[in-house]
Amino acid sequence: MASVISLGHLSTIALASATLGMMTASVTGYSLVQGSSSALDTLLPPAWTSNAPHMVGLWTQRMSKSHLLGSLLSGLTHTN
Repeated sequence: MASVISLGHLSTIALASATLGMMTASVTGYSLVQGSSSALDTLLPPAWTSNAPHMVGLWTQRMSKSHLLGSLLSGLTHTN
């Protein structure tokens, strides 16, 4: 919200394009990373209390790799 307000002194078309760009980045990039990160809240406690606590590190490494891949793909998509 604050970034939209700071762009308010521009024309309405510039404000609309900035808002659409921020909304697209939010939907395609940020929400996917936040959703997969919150999935770790479900996966890590059972792994920690199970007979195989090494799964905590495994799930964290897998999620870190998927975040990196998703961020790279999202960054490539948004630069074009």
